[in-house]
Amino acid sequence: MTANVETMAYAGEKPWHGIGTQVSEELMPLEMLKSAKLDWKVIKKNVYFEHDGRYIQADTRNHVLVRSDNNKVLGPAGPEYVPFQNEEVIDFYTKFCEAGHMTMETMGSLNEGRHVFALAKLKDYFVIKGDDKTDAYLLISHPHEWGKADKFLFTPIRVVCQNTLTMALGKVGESYRVPHIQPFTDDIKLKVEEALGICSEQLKELKVRAERLVSVQYSEKKLQEYVAKLYQPELIKKKEKNLLGNFRPIADDVYTAVQRQPRIKASHGTWWEAFNGVTWYIDHESGREQEKRLESAWFGTKASTKREALDLALEMAK
Repeated sequence: MTANVETMAYAGEKPWHGIGTQVSEELMPLEMLKSAKLDWKVIKKNVYFEHDGRYIQADTRNHVLVRSDNNKVLGPAGPEYVPFQNEEVIDFYTKFCEAGHMTMETMGSLNEGRHVFALAKLKDYFVIKGDDKTDAYLLISHPHEWGKADKFLFTPIRVVCQNTLTMALGKVGESYRVPHIQPFTDDIKLKVEEALGICSEQLKELKVRAERLVSVQYSEKKLQEYVAKLYQPELIKKKEKNLLGNFRPIADDVYTAVQRQPRIKASHGTWWEAFNGVTWYIDHESGREQEKRLESAWFGTKASTKREALDLALEMAK
């Protein structure tokens, strides 16, 4: 397994990130947790130092987070921090999987266990232009790091090219976050369940946006302007007329990715294709290492770039 990915398991066909060990599609969440080697706990321990042969507590307020299986220190933690265990967070999926509303897809650990995540496929999906299908997923981001909250993210994936987009559950502009300041109780799970209703609304909204984008053709000039605004905005500020001739390698790669991506004839030359060229590049081509690409595409700066690319495509399609 690669350096940034500690363990990972996936069910069914190989996922878009191409990483992990395949497991049975019939596994329930807690069974998949064991297959992904995530059945360890995080313990908050006091910090001690040795002085004259005795161990003295260094600070009564601050602690360290330690993995139960290998005693690896994951980092510091303040007095208010409450560890959420992998099992109790992943168990959130169980009732939905047992009812047939979700199936587990991927589960894994990044950065020596400091970031655990799980992805489940929902029954919801939409289709545009006859055969262009987008499936809906629920992604849980579960960090074991002081100052970081658990997040629940709606994640549509376009089937033809396995492009991903993460969208926060909750009000517009907010993410559904569960900070580590109280135990991960059934009451908290209930609140997350209530927020899940937003998934279907977000999928409907994305379908409306996709239908808008696929109905409008881009011009060559506007496509170059789109890429420049995302990856080389200084060209726009300088009012540079020859955008393509002044593209740096990354902007040029994104521009040509619009043509390189797996394409559906009905969306050729549309803003839906232009937007998916950006997401294709981010998910499948950017960076040298696929496991780092996965982390950034779902949780990092590249996830933000995708959302910016969608908003900009909609603006330019007006």
